[in-house]
Amino acid sequence: MAPREPPPLPPDRANLWRQIGEYTGLAIMLPAAGLVGYAIGYALDRALGTGQIFKVVFLMLGCAAGLIEIVRVAGRK
Repeated sequence: MAPREPPPLPPDRANLWRQIGEYTGLAIMLPAAGLVGYAIGYALDRALGTGQIFKVVFLMLGCAAGLIEIVRVAGRK
């Protein structure tokens, strides 16, 4: 006896879960981009022996990249 597949979700409900996933990804994108930028700056500051200049620069670059990506994705919607 083969296992039964669950019935497919109604179109409205499937669309709702897709939207929840897309908007959750957008909400995570900015902090993740800032964190990656900070990590790159931290590694460069540590390797080159500089103060905190690369941390600040790459944090700003990461946040800018995150904002650009959010605007780009939101513009498609």
